[in-house]
Amino acid sequence: MIVYEIEPVTSYRVVRRESSEGPAQGMFIGGFTTLGEFRSSKQAERFADLLVAEDRAAGITSGRVKGLNRQWDAPRKVVVDVSRLQGKATVYFFQGDEVIHAEAFTGNVSSGYRRVIELNGWYSRHEAVIHSGTFEYQVLAPQT
Repeated sequence: MIVYEIEPVTSYRVVRRESSEGPAQGMFIGGFTTLGEFRSSKQAERFADLLVAEDRAAGITSGRVKGLNRQWDAPRKVVVDVSRLQGKATVYFFQGDEVIHAEAFTGNVSSGYRRVIELNGWYSRHEAVIHSGTFEYQVLAPQT
């Protein structure tokens, strides 16, 4: 099976890897090839989606696009409701319009507050950074 990965470095590299199927599914077997480098993650995702579509059209077993938010099926939109009570915030994770996770933060919740959170049962290392009532997160590394 072919898996395309997006590697978040200074630019966004789309890498093609070959992974095994069957009992050892997901184990990478073979090397990798860099197919493109992009300035924005959106461009990299579009390119990787196009590669998967081309593989399917050619009858090649192609897995999925991994990397950035997709690696853990993380949501595209994150909303934080910082309550008027100092030191409390609720973080809502959306996938489309559906709330898939909500987490309460207590303690020193202020601009620049960081915390590694658990999402969808995986310790997926999304680092919470709250800035002026908005929530940003960064994928640090997959938990192995």
